[in-house]
Amino acid sequence: MELEQPVPVFSKFLLSGFDNEVAKVGDPLEYLVSLTTSCLLNETRYYETDDERRTAILGALELVEGIEPEFILQLAVYIRRELGVRTTTNFILAYAACSDHLRQLLPKYLPKATVLPADLIELVQFTQVIHLLRKGQTMEQIRQDNEADKFEVRRNIFMPNQLKKALIPKILAFGEYQLGKYCSEASRKAVLDKYLSARKGKLPRKLVRRQARAAKLKSLEKKETAMEVEKPKPVSVYKGKHPRKVIRKHKQPIGPAEKLQALKKKAVEFTFLTMKDLVGLLHIKPTKLTSAIIGAKYPKTKEEFEKKFGEGGFDESLAGKRMHIATPVTWETQLSTKGNNVEIWSELISNNKVPYLASIRNLRNIVLSGVPLPLIEKVANFLQSPAQVEKAKTTPLQYYSALDEVNKIAHPES
Repeated sequence: MELEQPVPVFSKFLLSGFDNEVAKVGDPLEYLVSLTTSCLLNETRYYETDDERRTAILGALELVEGIEPEFILQLAVYIRRELGVRTTTNFILAYAACSDHLRQLLPKYLPKATVLPADLIELVQFTQVIHLLRKGQTMEQIRQDNEADKFEVRRNIFMPNQLKKALIPKILAFGEYQLGKYCSEASRKAVLDKYLSARKGKLPRKLVRRQARAAKLKSLEKKETAMEVEKPKPVSVYKGKHPRKVIRKHKQPIGPAEKLQALKKKAVEFTFLTMKDLVGLLHIKPTKLTSAIIGAKYPKTKEEFEKKFGEGGFDESLAGKRMHIATPVTWETQLSTKGNNVEIWSELISNNKVPYLASIRNLRNIVLSGVPLPLIEKVANFLQSPAQVEKAKTTPLQYYSALDEVNKIAHPES
């Protein structure tokens, strides 16, 4: 049986816009592999815009779909599991969700190609954009329609049944610890505030507060300079962050009209969905976990609990209260609540609570906090472990950046 060819939407732009790159490589499958494995979707290119990169990937996917459809999803699993590239994988899965040829294969491949709860959110968001692109809209039109309330993306979610079937078991497979980072009420409100503020052409509340703190600190520094007194360290305000870095970051005033207008147009490219939205869209049968994600009220009686969740585990002290996912105890939450100091770093390192990539990125902070030498040696041995290096899939640039920061501590004058 001959494979039905997909109606070309993107591949015509690929062939005309990229001087027939496929013909140069010879094999569309090989071209797709080279294109998807050598770039991150949101990375800025010197010779093309992000929209052109997006169109190139979509065109290559469309060509391969007409030759060997399942190869596309096999490639997605390889990119995520072997290369550790998240965004490009989710973009490929989103294309599959919008394709009649590939949609039925999602339950087989999606669980293997997604690792984090954030993957599912990004995948569903990409699906909305690709669905509109396949209907003939350009990215600029999508931005303009979303900006003008003509087509507000949060109110018009495209969710095929096969995508639902693939997402539901994946969400239920996550534990409370994995979901903790993405399901707090604070993180949900921050996501929505950033997106909705951008649509209205305003700065998010978090950034406004940060600007206000930076401006206040700057005015204090001017007064202290005039009085020729020693500057206090605003630890309580910045939780261990160096105040000069904050001021340097916001030295120029943020929020001129042209920047806010650009922010408004790009709102559709921000995170505009949360785990609570996702569970609501999928209509998952209530479990203790999904009820906690959406913030449902805990059953008031044991009979009501067993009817809703099954037998066992009823806690009378929680009856009638709002359910929530507990915030996990991680190195990030510990530093955020208790401060960036030697006691906390020592405790985290001693209890093996700092993951590999976090150890590399925070090497400077660990050293400057005054952690004892035996613990620094423990971190060094952890970073040099061949098994950990292979497992982490860290880029050479990340190692170099960490080494550069350590060298600056050892030789501050150079």
